[in-house]
Amino acid sequence: MNYKEAIEYIHMTNKFGSVLGLDNILNLLDRLGNPQKDLKVIHIAGTNGKGSISTMMNKVLMEAEYDVGLYTSPFLEKFNERIKINNNDIPDEDIAHYLTEVKEKIDKMTAEGLNHPTEFEIITAMALYYFKEKNVDIVILEVGLGGRLDATNVIDAPILEIIASISFDHTEYLGNTLKQIAYEKGGIIKENSKVILYPSHKEALNELIRISKEKNASYYLTNKGDIELIKTDINGSELYYKKENTFGLDKFSLSLLGKNQIYNVLTVIKSLEVLKKDGYNINKCNIEKALNNIHFNGRFEVYSKNPFIILDGGHNKEGVESFVDNIKLYLRDKKIVLFFGMLADKDIDSALKKLIPLAKKIYTLTPNNNRAFTSKDMYEKIKKVDNHIEVTYLNNISEIPDLIDKNSDETYAFVGSLYMIGEVRTILKKLKN
Repeated sequence: MNYKEAIEYIHMTNKFGSVLGLDNILNLLDRLGNPQKDLKVIHIAGTNGKGSISTMMNKVLMEAEYDVGLYTSPFLEKFNERIKINNNDIPDEDIAHYLTEVKEKIDKMTAEGLNHPTEFEIITAMALYYFKEKNVDIVILEVGLGGRLDATNVIDAPILEIIASISFDHTEYLGNTLKQIAYEKGGIIKENSKVILYPSHKEALNELIRISKEKNASYYLTNKGDIELIKTDINGSELYYKKENTFGLDKFSLSLLGKNQIYNVLTVIKSLEVLKKDGYNINKCNIEKALNNIHFNGRFEVYSKNPFIILDGGHNKEGVESFVDNIKLYLRDKKIVLFFGMLADKDIDSALKKLIPLAKKIYTLTPNNNRAFTSKDMYEKIKKVDNHIEVTYLNNISEIPDLIDKNSDETYAFVGSLYMIGEVRTILKKLKN
């Protein structure tokens, strides 16, 4: 199997849907020698922010000279981005090699009459097998959906669990209350483990504390009062960590933009403190250097300053609210040219209520996903909400370059589904070149 065949095989398996449960992947991993049992894993769940927290943890641990495997989803521009070692995407030839081995095990499973693993189960198994074979020091494992029944929840004894911000998303799978959603996310908490809890809503936090006590897990609460924003602009933020800590950390710079990152980085620092106490060799310099030079594509990313282009994968209600807050923070009263596309199963009405007042003009896009809300339907929905706003629906993403004036002082902002943001980023790269 070559790389092209491997990617085609992976995408072909999406016909097996998304199955919540662990039997299938545990069977597959057993046939691969249970690589997950030999890995030191930091397991991260949450509705929003888990990607930012994963990225920051990855960067700091790399600065501390650990070999770090990172597993995230979805990818923006190329599948290989989902599996990294020391920030390097898995090479094409390794995908072909390791997936060939995984497929051999799957063929034996199906020959025995067992269910065919889903796309996410296959990718997760391949990633864990790859990290084991490459002998990484630490794996940062990001949950796909929920936690309790997610395919990543096969780690018996993680070195740390982190639960990021919890809000409403995927309610058809996870429940309609924050308590129900927290129950699903908290499903990654294991017996006698250590878990860091983001300062979420009280209802969610109480449920996570209950699970932690039930599992006899040590839980560490983050306190919003422990961190202070000193100043921020479009180039980054200066923050002050007020709590006495083992690193001697106080004032530091964070290159990731957004008010939402303040409590994400607070969660990261608390996590690093726990790792330090457990013997991991992390120091103040590692943290300061990593956070001052970190980049996260597609998350309130200033892609270009001339013309001014922002890319933000705010794909649910809380994500859109963060985007709006950040636009008001960094651009104040400036109206933006908005490009927007979202999946049909998201809260589009709430998103539009927040976004329309920011825009002087809107272009609608169809994300590259079978769950997408079409650009034409989005256009019609916007016109019903505000018949005065100028709106145009785009039939194809290739129309974007003709709509961006390189010499303009406009702010062009692309927000919505990460599936859309990835395609936009690719086409903007061609425009840049």
